[in-house]
Amino acid sequence: MKTCPFCREEIPQDASVCPICNEKLSTQKTKVCPFCKEEILSSSKVCPVCGEKLAEHIKININKKILRITLSVFVAIVLLVFGCERYLRWESSYMQKIPYHEYVESYENNMTALETLEKINQQTNSLEKYLKGLHLPHFKEKAFLRYYENLKYYTEVLDYNLSVGMWDFGSIAGISTINVNGVLVSASVTREMHDGYPTTQINEPFIEKPMTKTIKLVYSGEGMYSPVINYVYLNDEYYSKHLTTRSQKYLAIRAKQQEDLGGATYYIDGALNVTRLKLIDWIGEFQKFLSKYKGNDYLNSCAKESLKTYVSDFMYSTYNTFDFSTNKLRPEAKAGYETFLEKINKNTKEYEVVKKAYDILKKNNYTESAEFFNYVKSYKQ
Repeated sequence: MKTCPFCREEIPQDASVCPICNEKLSTQKTKVCPFCKEEILSSSKVCPVCGEKLAEHIKININKKILRITLSVFVAIVLLVFGCERYLRWESSYMQKIPYHEYVESYENNMTALETLEKINQQTNSLEKYLKGLHLPHFKEKAFLRYYENLKYYTEVLDYNLSVGMWDFGSIAGISTINVNGVLVSASVTREMHDGYPTTQINEPFIEKPMTKTIKLVYSGEGMYSPVINYVYLNDEYYSKHLTTRSQKYLAIRAKQQEDLGGATYYIDGALNVTRLKLIDWIGEFQKFLSKYKGNDYLNSCAKESLKTYVSDFMYSTYNTFDFSTNKLRPEAKAGYETFLEKINKNTKEYEVVKKAYDILKKNNYTESAEFFNYVKSYKQ
């Protein structure tokens, strides 16, 4: 049995026409009243059984659903904002562990080599631990760049401390502290004043392994070694895979340049330790880098500074520009200028600078002149 939706009388289950009110049942759509749960016509706005208004109930249900959705979205936004805030605090707490260095003009107040190496090792270990963590790429990049800036500064301080100590002790004593792999094996640095100049002394065992992962000693001339950033290590996949494409490219350029120097410094005994043809390649690489990656942050500033140094040294560097006996431009230097003007993009500032220098040389019959030196000097400034 079932209930007729019109007269509400019980009728046979298979009836297609109500035997009481004669209404056709098969064409009529029905629904269940949400209040009394009785079957009624779909077109009914008021339940004929309980008398409840169905249209208002639908509106109320819709309003309740909208309210629930709105509250859910609001709660989700609050949780997201709170979570981001906590996450940023967590990230910032690490950044505070790598403070920016405080540059001190007077080397007398700088750290000793021991203290400098300890600082570098602490920050290197801290960075590598951080890179392994679940941090956003942006923060990993930021942490690395701050570390890199400090590393450059500490390397300069370390270079001053060690080179002075080795020089004051004499080249033989200096060499005896370093093995053929550029590893400092026996030294300790203390400070004293000698004739008004800060000096260092090597007087006890110091370290019996490479200085740090990111610093290595390379030959700088006259039996001396100088500490430099180990870009080959920094360019290793361990670091690169955590950094942006820009930083990866920068480290790759630096590592290649370091390999080109063959385990020595950029200058050896005051002379440039790289050919002009190689400088052309270096200049071209940094031109492409700066053209692709715009900005004035620390990494780009380092690239711009190096680019200017390379162009300046290309135009003039001691011992490999003019012949000392004739004051004429050396043939290899002239060939380097011509290759530069052929290979480097003519629409760049570097091309214009070198082109003008070459024009000055040509005007003076390729002889060194005050005009040429003043031009190079003005570019350096």
